[in-house]
Amino acid sequence: MRTLPPIAPVSSRFAALVCDEACEGFSAEVLRAIESGHAALAVWHEAVPHDALPAIEALRHGPPCSQRVRVPERVTDLALADFLHPFGYRAEQHGRLADFIATLLHVACDVIASRPLWLRLDRITDDGCRRFHVDYVQVRLLCTLIGPGTEWLPESAVDRTHLQDGSHSHVLDREATRRVPAGAVALLRGERHPLGGGVVHRSPPMNGAAPRLLLAIES
Repeated sequence: MRTLPPIAPVSSRFAALVCDEACEGFSAEVLRAIESGHAALAVWHEAVPHDALPAIEALRHGPPCSQRVRVPERVTDLALADFLHPFGYRAEQHGRLADFIATLLHVACDVIASRPLWLRLDRITDDGCRRFHVDYVQVRLLCTLIGPGTEWLPESAVDRTHLQDGSHSHVLDREATRRVPAGAVALLRGERHPLGGGVVHRSPPMNGAAPRLLLAIES
């Protein structure tokens, strides 16, 4: 893996849009809103390069698969080819996907303060975590490479007193559900973050859709 340059400053075209507790933009710089305390969720739209899509699509189909690895202190020490091998990875065909993951690891190391970091890739064929929930991590970066994206609820649609009782009464307004688009990168505050208030979210119902590829980096 090659050494990657620092995140470029945000130009006026990529200025962030803050809406409720979410911050959205078209640059990786928007992800800094989490550690700065300006938002509980940040979305970097159109993060996946178009020339990586054929490589992603080629790895989409197959049986369920999940890989998780601790990110080394030097990101370049992580053998991404070995990590992706169970998904059918071949360097000559899927190299642009590995390049994107390397870039995303570089970004995560830059914008996430806590350590260690863990990298995970899932090929999901079912509804996964269909119940709205919070993650008991400090932060989690999610990128749906292909397939329906992660759904989340604004704070106004949540009753946190019922998050742990096994019912669905913590969801006050299902019509308020929002979805992170495929190809976007979302950084979510988890329940163990110093500021607390993890983002309430879920895996989208698949409803017979083809498998989705979900990339996660968390601390």
